[in-house]
Amino acid sequence: MFEYLLNICNNILSNKNLKTCVLKDKKVYAYIQYILEENKCCICEIEIDKKHQNDHKTFKELLKAFIINTNMNSNCIIYGNINPNNKHSIEVFTSIGFKNIQNNRYEIDYLTLINWISRK
Repeated sequence: MFEYLLNICNNILSNKNLKTCVLKDKKVYAYIQYILEENKCCICEIEIDKKHQNDHKTFKELLKAFIINTNMNSNCIIYGNINPNNKHSIEVFTSIGFKNIQNNRYEIDYLTLINWISRK
């Protein structure tokens, strides 16, 4: 938990526009950091505790909290860069509906993400 909190704090201190959405019970077990611009939202970092990584619900729960806690409009494009060597992340994000736009940049529109989050 200390590593997560240290990482969150260091990122926030280095960028005043960075926002953080956290999932926690007694401890932080997942977070997403992002920068919200006018019609764009850049996902800067996502971390999920190892014991929650393969439970098939934490990631969706994190994205739902992220959508609820941001003030995005329905025209917003959500994007982020994924390391091309991180095949697992690429598979996860493309299965949601993120599209590889250019080099390592992946994008999804707000409504497509909402539709994925709403699926059971």
